[in-house]
Amino acid sequence: MAQYLMGLDLGGTKGRCLLLNVESSEALCVFRPWQHRMTAEMGYDLDTDMVWRLFGEAAREAMAKVNARPHDVLAVSTTGMRHGSVVVDVRGDVLLAAPTRDARGAMHGLQLAAERGREFHERTGHFPAPLFTVSRLLWMAQAAPELLCRAHAVLGLSDWLAYRLSGTMMAEPSVASASGLFEVRERQWADDLIRSLELPRHLFSEVASSGTILGSLSKDAAAHLGLRPGIPVVVGGGDTQCGLLGAGAIAPGEIGIIAGSTMPLQCVIERGFIDPEARLWTSHHVVRGCWTLESNGGPSGDMIDWLAGVIYSGSADPAAALLAEASQSVVGAEGIVSTLGAEIFDASHLRLSVGHLTLSPMLVPDDSSRRRHVSRAVVEGLAFAARSNLELLQKAQNGPLQSIR
Repeated sequence: MAQYLMGLDLGGTKGRCLLLNVESSEALCVFRPWQHRMTAEMGYDLDTDMVWRLFGEAAREAMAKVNARPHDVLAVSTTGMRHGSVVVDVRGDVLLAAPTRDARGAMHGLQLAAERGREFHERTGHFPAPLFTVSRLLWMAQAAPELLCRAHAVLGLSDWLAYRLSGTMMAEPSVASASGLFEVRERQWADDLIRSLELPRHLFSEVASSGTILGSLSKDAAAHLGLRPGIPVVVGGGDTQCGLLGAGAIAPGEIGIIAGSTMPLQCVIERGFIDPEARLWTSHHVVRGCWTLESNGGPSGDMIDWLAGVIYSGSADPAAALLAEASQSVVGAEGIVSTLGAEIFDASHLRLSVGHLTLSPMLVPDDSSRRRHVSRAVVEGLAFAARSNLELLQKAQNGPLQSIR
């Protein structure tokens, strides 16, 4: 019988279970969609009970599709959105769980950026932003101090998922890099920055490298996923860096473009270079000894999904329909210009994405399939965003690009 490795991916709009056949390298992916509850103060809650339930469903469906038995899976690992946060108490019960788009800490993040932005950027490789864990913790200290007093640990989303599997808490560097409190060159928590913000140091777990064994799959988690208890739970990493690994961008000068909800572009570098203009982020790769320099082309996937849902609402797969019809248009999209979902990254001046669609009914052909030209214009705009951000990365790191994946 075939043997498999299992990966669980906690994403922005869905969770995925991946089964990889270790002999043939064939992969199967099963997903479950979800939505996040909106709260007051621009907040979004991640329903961790729902997430855990849906991962159980996805894992069992994936196992059934390949006719795998529990003992056919050799190990399991996790990945997820890098900018989500889960705060737990000493029993592991969730006190706060927030996906990337949660902005409850927006004002605190903006204040930190205004007062100490350059200091934090030089140390952590990240100019303070509303979506970082540090911003949410500052919000908790002001708006929910009783919860912060009960808090035992703060985990990234993939780290929390690994904890659910193994019962062991840790911090993986590619995820910790996105917290706003991780010393990017030294590969450790920035203790003095944490103390200066009067945040509890004990919230931040021991660092564990991607690819190392965190522990064994617990009996409860095994029963939930349909697996054999005791198999290794392996430390994973942030979704973008795991995407780089999957695409083969693992050596200095190689760039990966990860087209997800947003479009991060990461260049692999061999030292912890910090962008002197504070436009880019520096993080750890999941490959030990490598870092990544990151730009972002904007909310490309979110925009395609949103627009496709409007103009291809009758399709079973609106996004696929948009891309297919865009391919039937012509270069230049008959003069229609789009900046929808397309941006040139500047980490020190993050803002809400606002795009434009420019066209004239006097110039666009008045045919029954003119929708394809609008679709083409949006896709072309995203392609130019990718190119512009590639040029930004190349200029910042002042070195040759070996490949783009």
